[in-house]
Amino acid sequence: MSTQVPPAFKVPILTQRALANVRASAKGSLPFPGRGHDIFDRSGRHAAPAWRVQMSRRTLFALLVGLVFSGLTALAHHSVAATYDVDHKITLIGKVTQVEWKNPHVFYYIDVTDTSGKVTNWAIEASTPNQLYRAGWRKDALKSGDAVTLAGSSPARNGSPKASGGTLTLTDGRKVFTGSPSSDQ
Repeated sequence: MSTQVPPAFKVPILTQRALANVRASAKGSLPFPGRGHDIFDRSGRHAAPAWRVQMSRRTLFALLVGLVFSGLTALAHHSVAATYDVDHKITLIGKVTQVEWKNPHVFYYIDVTDTSGKVTNWAIEASTPNQLYRAGWRKDALKSGDAVTLAGSSPARNGSPKASGGTLTLTDGRKVFTGSPSSDQ
């Protein structure tokens, strides 16, 4: 009756070169410093352990996923000049109907009455909440029902009632800057 060693307990076969490295590492003098722990195949070539190959594949996969998602976020951000006509400036006079103070941009809406008496609700895209806050804006600076004048704003290229940036004159006469379309071309 012979006793067989399970495959998990078999010792790898060391080549002459690997055996020399093991002996040298025991003495502290390796011919190739830092490679005493490596494994070589029967022909003497360096063979990476399976865990190292798996780790390399995982690292490569993580890098590829990171590159894909970083590209998607770069595509997600748009230029103001692509959406709004930064060379054409308009002035809007009306009453605020709604304010949305959230990322990535603050939006506020103004009911504007034209010369024929038709009321159009304009969506105004301002800068980011952080930039507006640093410029002196506060959430309560603009309320529904406030009569305002927006000067120097850039209208949407597609003709929809949207605009970006400009200087907003509040009910109390203060002028606040809402963002500069020309700086985001």
